[in-house]
Amino acid sequence: MAFTMQTQVDVASPASLSLRATPASPQVVPASTPTRRKLKKSEPNNSALVLVAVIFFGVLLALLLMAFFAYAPLLCASWLGIFYVIGLYVSTESKWRWHDAQEFENRFWTATAFMFSAAVLYIKDSPLAVGQWNSTLGLVLVFGFTSSVHYFDRFLHRQKISRRPRLKETTRQLSHNLFKYKATAEEKTQLVMECVSRIDRHYLPSTINNMINHAEVKRRELKIYRILAGAAKDELNYIMTHTQLALLFYKVKDHSRVREDQSRTLILDLLCTTRLADLSVMSRALLLDALMVMKISAHPMAEKWVRNIILKTQGDDLSNLKMYTDAKGDIHSMHKLVFNDIRDSTIRADILSHIQREASVQIAHMRLGTKRGRTRKQQAWRKVLSDVDDTLYSSGGSYPAGLDTRYPRHTLYPGVLPFYRELDMGTVGPDEWTEDHVGNLVFLSARPHVYKDVSEKKSYAKFAVLHEKMGMHTLPTMLAGNLTSGRAFMWQGDLEPMAQKKFENFSELIVEKFGPDALEAGFFHRVQPMEKMFNYHSKEDLERWRKMNI
Repeated sequence: MAFTMQTQVDVASPASLSLRATPASPQVVPASTPTRRKLKKSEPNNSALVLVAVIFFGVLLALLLMAFFAYAPLLCASWLGIFYVIGLYVSTESKWRWHDAQEFENRFWTATAFMFSAAVLYIKDSPLAVGQWNSTLGLVLVFGFTSSVHYFDRFLHRQKISRRPRLKETTRQLSHNLFKYKATAEEKTQLVMECVSRIDRHYLPSTINNMINHAEVKRRELKIYRILAGAAKDELNYIMTHTQLALLFYKVKDHSRVREDQSRTLILDLLCTTRLADLSVMSRALLLDALMVMKISAHPMAEKWVRNIILKTQGDDLSNLKMYTDAKGDIHSMHKLVFNDIRDSTIRADILSHIQREASVQIAHMRLGTKRGRTRKQQAWRKVLSDVDDTLYSSGGSYPAGLDTRYPRHTLYPGVLPFYRELDMGTVGPDEWTEDHVGNLVFLSARPHVYKDVSEKKSYAKFAVLHEKMGMHTLPTMLAGNLTSGRAFMWQGDLEPMAQKKFENFSELIVEKFGPDALEAGFFHRVQPMEKMFNYHSKEDLERWRKMNI
């Protein structure tokens, strides 16, 4: 694995690096002496300014709350309780059962909106206590606000499950030439989406729709199952690559514990088990993506289906499956699937062991020079791991993002995108990056993960612009930080927890216990004097690092 990151956030001690690999000589960009002096003076000042700003706004907020409490104590107390529950709910994603399925989340936000609007309109000391003098108008306003929040949450979720993964069009269209009867596959795809549209009522919740139109819904779900079960292999792959799978999986429900009424279970088991052998690598990647978008926790069998998909994929197909899953330009990556969505430690261990075994087989083929090994040598099969601030973009010296003041803030470093591409391509195979290639680019970020993709969305939007307009060779994935390390910096000015979280993500990505030698090379962008490097104590440390080619 090749990786790039700035030296400021490197938390790996020299001893731990020596256990992994000997990095290649770093890319060194010396800083001028005046710049170094400026950085030494400004870094503590910036930290103090952040702390002062936090204290100031904290005191201001406390004064506003006290004034509000003095004016309307009942309303203020109810709001504090509601906001506390919301904060607790948002910060405990994947821990509370209310997050297991979108239906649960929608009910939570609907109930919260009801309590919030009822407090505003009915509590005596509220300045908007309309319900105190006109109960009917108050009920109408509460119902209207609650319904608005309910449908707005459904609208946002519909947008997410309706989108198709941003895989390259050339990759998605590979199935077009696999069979002669494309018209038949297109017709079956249209029938599947027509059935989904009949089940999916935009202005009627699925629970109510299933009660009112149960017979019609069941008939449409059974028709989808029969189409998928009866489609030929090539037709099935065409349907998989041209259907909104996440929307299909979400809208098809299990209506009871009776096997015949469990339409979602029947369809997912058909695709993940019965007909898995007929699915191409691309179709399997889209299947995993749809399961993640639907939420793995939304079905008790989903983790076992994920394990079956991965364990039944071998050799180079497994490598391609991981690449397709990571090259969609969103948060639903292989790392998230294995280390976050999969909660059963036994299933996670099975998946990681399978990946390690297949990697050993691939390495053996290359060392023995078999036909498969010679084919594999035409690609680099390398993950490129990079930091963002002062590596992809210049921080402009803005604390705490970075230290480099040679370029304005958010300036893309000249040559960094071709550098990523060349690392990904390697020294063998084609000289030019072709459209049928899938990249292996991963970014490490200190930005904390907050509820779904709220914090990562902005970064992925920037990556998409770089890919579409600036020449980034692939859509990357990103490993984000967490709220704990973010709080440590905000309250204590301590950067080490953020750096430690980055290192934990790095260790998970390379599956450290299986592949301590997976690190192929390291290229460090030097943005500060070596004497300020993390874990530097004396000149002896510099000598030891030089012997390690750092």
